[in-house]
Amino acid sequence: MKKFILIVALLAFNLCAAPSFARDDNAMQAAQMKLWGEEALQQARRDFYLPERGLYTEDWKAEGKKSGPAFLWGGGVMLTALGGAAQGDKKYRPWLDEYVEKLDIYWNPLGPVPGYDVSPVPKPVDRYYDDNAWVALAFLEDHNDFGGKKYLPRARKTLDYILSGWDGKLGGGLYWRESDKASKNTCITAPAAVACYEMFRITRQPRYREWGDKILDWTLANLRDPMDELMWDNIKLDGKIEKTKWSYNTALTFRALMLRSILEPKPAKAAEYRIAALKMADASLKKWQDPQSGAFKDEGRFAHLLVESLLACDHIEGKARYRPQVLRALTFLHEQVRDPANRYPNAWHKPQIAPLQKCELINQASAARAFFAAAKALK
Repeated sequence: MKKFILIVALLAFNLCAAPSFARDDNAMQAAQMKLWGEEALQQARRDFYLPERGLYTEDWKAEGKKSGPAFLWGGGVMLTALGGAAQGDKKYRPWLDEYVEKLDIYWNPLGPVPGYDVSPVPKPVDRYYDDNAWVALAFLEDHNDFGGKKYLPRARKTLDYILSGWDGKLGGGLYWRESDKASKNTCITAPAAVACYEMFRITRQPRYREWGDKILDWTLANLRDPMDELMWDNIKLDGKIEKTKWSYNTALTFRALMLRSILEPKPAKAAEYRIAALKMADASLKKWQDPQSGAFKDEGRFAHLLVESLLACDHIEGKARYRPQVLRALTFLHEQVRDPANRYPNAWHKPQIAPLQKCELINQASAARAFFAAAKALK
């Protein structure tokens, strides 16, 4: 009888304690990811910050000479890294808000529709629709995290510019570059769909959801490989498809599908979108995660968006389906790829031993962003 009582007591203890242990474990992992993100971000601040302009340079070199302001792609990733840092610790909010304001110098007001240019103005127009998509997504996230009147108007104007890249050639789709309308690319259509869905969730204006559906439908119809569920890179205006596959193209597409699943009022259709998204997410891990090391076999500028999208699936589902794979990849990145000075190279799957002699802002910001995204997901 005493033995029976002891067993029952132990079971009761375990049932009560297990959730606490799980919460404690999540808190420890979140703290670790936040620390790694801060180390990467603070190194970026030391290497790339231009205090006289409030901007960040494109490159760092060991000999100490800094380049000019970063191109908008790297600047957009840095914006997301700063947003992730500020979400986790308010002491980084001034860094974020300064950069939001200083990025206005990239805004090119010239027509036909104003948008962010590839580098600071005044200059002749050279705008990329995908560069603008990363900035729009950053502003939408900042609005969700902090509110206020600073971020949403910028996101709205940026999204207006992005949607101006749509026309009827090839049945629709968004161009990659305004001045060279030669191709329609997944790297703009997929994040544009995500941005439209996120804008709809904030504003509840139906046109944004309608745009999201239209863009996503076109992307899936024209740029999805039916053999493996992964996304091709682009389609030229003559119909020729560039079949290179980068992780971020697939990642943003399945993220858009997951968002569509929670916005869809018909349960059967919602389930269809969810199943398609998870099937694509599973295929992306099969393609880009090394089964031995756990590393993501892609460049950081692409792979950080795979991290974000896998964690977004978990958040929407309310499960930890992909978290273990993400944490494994990020642990490899920190322990095997980071150099002794907390700098990160381009490839996320190649061990780094010697100190880097040069580094790009986009590489450093991508690592920081991924760590902060994981820390947020673990809260």
